[in-house]
Amino acid sequence: MKTTRRDLAKSLTAVLILAASMSLAFLAAACGGGGGGISATPAPTPTNGPYSATTLNGSYAFQMHGQDSGGPFARIGSFTANGSGVITGGAEDVNSETLGVPAAFAFTSGTYSISANGKGTLQLTNSTGTLGFSIVMTSTNGGLLAQTDGTATAVGDFTLQDTTTFANTSGHITGSYVFDFAGISPGGLGESLIGQFTANGAGGISTGIMDVNTGAVASGALPITGAAFTADAVNGPTTGRGTATITAGGTTFGLAFYVVNANRIRFLRTDLPALAYGDAIAQTGTIPTTSAGLSGSFAFVLSGASISGNDVRAGRLSLSGGTIDTSSLELDDNNSSNSGSGNSNP
Repeated sequence: MKTTRRDLAKSLTAVLILAASMSLAFLAAACGGGGGGISATPAPTPTNGPYSATTLNGSYAFQMHGQDSGGPFARIGSFTANGSGVITGGAEDVNSETLGVPAAFAFTSGTYSISANGKGTLQLTNSTGTLGFSIVMTSTNGGLLAQTDGTATAVGDFTLQDTTTFANTSGHITGSYVFDFAGISPGGLGESLIGQFTANGAGGISTGIMDVNTGAVASGALPITGAAFTADAVNGPTTGRGTATITAGGTTFGLAFYVVNANRIRFLRTDLPALAYGDAIAQTGTIPTTSAGLSGSFAFVLSGASISGNDVRAGRLSLSGGTIDTSSLELDDNNSSNSGSGNSNP
């Protein structure tokens, strides 16, 4: 049976549910959204900490995903904070059926506040209105954010950008990157895309390969036959924004991107009704070229959808020369059943 974009709302927001319960539960009292607030009288005094408005100072690339009135949606972008509570600029790209087409918006103004414990609020204004978020700093370089303005349910993160990479965006996209995008295919099926490309520093690539899983059907290795990275002449110099295409297996994927630094790029798929988002990370150090080069202990987490519903897995394993030490293998699997009752299997 064909699954629609709206039917996959729960599947796409599995990460949102997990992250909200694990990382942002402590924000619930402060995330008023459409109303409510801290019920204690008087409100608890914020704990002391090293943060203030001056901590949020510079340009930050963010990504968010969740659900609005049109179903699953995602956004990526950049905002610039001046260190004294004012947002001086930025831009975002949004993929949402509520808008009907993927769209890019410039932030014309905004405000923010940061308490000593790192919790705060953020408002970003563009031509459609003002977006409201609760935020928490995880370090001086970034943090987490949740949308609390009552127009959508979304969660994500933000990280400090290296603005020196904005002047020559294509030139700074050079070398080998691995990427991981998750979302929904044009036909409304859950889709995951992972791969690797080697950028030539001139807006193209020299080699690349991609694997696609659409509705639990794996493509196998698909050579990337073409790619192009183009800086946004208007917003790129201040936000690191650009657009890209990647062609593999006869399909061309349209993307918007924001450069975090020379080692990290945030992507959003823009060819609606498809929806996907994720990061590309530069490969560093000695990269194993055979399974024999894989050794060490690893922890992992996976989230998405199985054929019966939402599925979240976490575990650990140890590798020696590419061979799994079975005594080290542990996995917890929380998989929704067909009845919707849920099923957790350690």
